[in-house]
Amino acid sequence: MTTRRWLASMRYRLALYATFGVTTRTGIAMALGQWLAGFILAVLLGTMLATLAYGLIVGQLQEQFPGLDAAWHWLPALKTIGLVFVLLLALQVPSFLQLRRASLLSLIRNPAENSFVWHRLFWSIASVTLLAAVYSDNWLLTGMTLAAIAAALVLMVALTWTVIRLGDLWGRRRAGLLPFAFFIMRQRLFAKSAQVLGLGLSGLLLLFTLMLMRDLGTTMEQYGRSHDGNLMISEAGADQIAGIRQWATQTGSSVRALRPFVSAQLVAVNGASLAELGDKPSDTLATLKDPIRLSWAGAMPQNNRLAGGRWWSADTSNWRQISAEPEVMTDMGLGYGDTLTYQINGKLYAFTLVASHAYQPGHGSITFWFQVPLAARAQIEAPTLYMGSMELPEQAWDALAGLWQQYPSLALVPLRELTERFDRTLGIVTRLTSGYAAMVLLLALFVLAASVSGFSADDRQKNGLLMSMGVSKADCLKLSFYDWSVTALIAAMGAIAGTWSAGLLIYRSQFNLTYSPDLVWVAGMVVTMVASVCLVGFIACRQSLNVSVRELMTS
Repeated sequence: MTTRRWLASMRYRLALYATFGVTTRTGIAMALGQWLAGFILAVLLGTMLATLAYGLIVGQLQEQFPGLDAAWHWLPALKTIGLVFVLLLALQVPSFLQLRRASLLSLIRNPAENSFVWHRLFWSIASVTLLAAVYSDNWLLTGMTLAAIAAALVLMVALTWTVIRLGDLWGRRRAGLLPFAFFIMRQRLFAKSAQVLGLGLSGLLLLFTLMLMRDLGTTMEQYGRSHDGNLMISEAGADQIAGIRQWATQTGSSVRALRPFVSAQLVAVNGASLAELGDKPSDTLATLKDPIRLSWAGAMPQNNRLAGGRWWSADTSNWRQISAEPEVMTDMGLGYGDTLTYQINGKLYAFTLVASHAYQPGHGSITFWFQVPLAARAQIEAPTLYMGSMELPEQAWDALAGLWQQYPSLALVPLRELTERFDRTLGIVTRLTSGYAAMVLLLALFVLAASVSGFSADDRQKNGLLMSMGVSKADCLKLSFYDWSVTALIAAMGAIAGTWSAGLLIYRSQFNLTYSPDLVWVAGMVVTMVASVCLVGFIACRQSLNVSVRELMTS
């Protein structure tokens, strides 16, 4: 939308340069120099704003993590600036190609740009792919997010073309402002599609940030309370299990789940140490640098399902097999047949990756990243530990101190405390994502301003022509209201659909839960988006009508 205005200006300049004998190649070089100068100024301003945001974010984190220190890293900063330059240049390439192939006559006549839509679409997809390739540390989540965005964009385009074409067909035999509004939108179908996509994508990013973070804490708390009880056994020795069961019987409590494990440290993958596996930030890699819980099972656990590979049989001879969660395999770049070497109780054990297991709800949330056959337990010389969950009645909490006195090394965590920890972590993330949402909101306002100003000249000429034929200013405002209402409603529907799709995919993949947003809140966001867009469009149209018909026709 902004490039449309830039192209109109550059066509005028190149046509003017041509009258002075300047070649098209030289004119395009001058245009490229102007674009580079603008990019440098934008980088300087962006760096100052980024520095301010950096200080605010670090200040927020230091409140939660006392002693946290921060320092500038110039190489990643220069890498980011270089990546932004490549992205913006990729988005600008179709414009330069369009100018390069234009004749002097086409520069003067300002032809339609519909033939270059596919060029812009290709370069836009290429730029997004480049961004994902450089920054993604989890291709599973990145793919889901991009798939949800792509589905939303396809839906918005389909809705735009369907609604406008059907509205135009409906209005051909009818009189009135609404049929005429559909006729105008039909004539500017590509422009209207650009407006819808710009506003819809901004709304999608904003809702994706706010809705998923808003619903995550409630969803996880409800599921944990219903399946895991109210007390988690994070670590218990094998000699403590009998005492725990006896205490549960005496106090009327119930043991929901108990899963055995040994403490194991992953030290190598196919002979390569963890430090050699990758240089990108990864939560999985950071976690695996510390000892993890390695469990064992004969048959597939009830809260797991086979996600790939082949689960081991009851054969006890081949115990050097292991299964991993799909996301761990994706993050670490693991494949079936890889050899994982663990250090357990001072000894090294090598296992071959043969299967992947995914979590499925319904039988508790205790699961493990890695599992080995039941036959492997006899070969591993290490003490057995347990983790599990319990449901305690209200009167049993007072007796919990006696259990701790009997087993001082027993690690118990009330679900309330886990929820508070989760809420504190979620609070930090929410603060950061709220800042991101504010930035996206600012960008959405820019998109809205671009969608208004990018076609303001056409709107002014349309209004001038209508008023010269006797149409009142009030009717022109109604036409603008109909136009922006359809635009905002389609964009809002696309944003909601994209956010819902992303929520379904991510919740299903990460938690195997069904994403259920607050429908009242969703409806409120749709109304807010539609009202905001219509208000801005109404104000812009009203300002343009506060001039004479002659000025509207000649602007």
